[in-house]
Amino acid sequence: MLVATVACDGAVGPGGPDPLRGLRQVSAADSSGTSVPQPFSPIGAGAVVGTVIGRSAPGAGNDSLASAPRIAGVTIRIYPIIGEEDPASPRLGAIVATVTTDANGRFVTPVVGSTSMGHVLTFTPPSGVPYAAMWTRTQFWSNSAATPWWVMLPRVP
Repeated sequence: MLVATVACDGAVGPGGPDPLRGLRQVSAADSSGTSVPQPFSPIGAGAVVGTVIGRSAPGAGNDSLASAPRIAGVTIRIYPIIGEEDPASPRLGAIVATVTTDANGRFVTPVVGSTSMGHVLTFTPPSGVPYAAMWTRTQFWSNSAATPWWVMLPRVP
């Protein structure tokens, strides 16, 4: 699954600063940019596996996934959504889990229980890399790890 970016700031989460402030919201999309609906049924405990990448360099060839740089050290945080007056600004609960991408940009979240409103995952690259942080929504379910994610971080202008 690839993601496309949309600029957005979130609302203040409970108990402190907004973990979404300054991050770009992204929605799931396939490699042609067509929206991919999130499976909101059947909900249940599950995990997400994937790889965080950057854009391929111009002239790198036809297979952009094969030539895309893998981004190591990206911190991924998982928050439950506890309220939603506006889908672009969900209220978040406390962090459920934090994982970091390996040297090849790969990650595996722990198994997370589902909530009726879903979860937000934030992707924060390490300092000094030319990529921006972002967030997206998902719903965990028993087979959510069956299809790996390809998360493309936008370049910092």
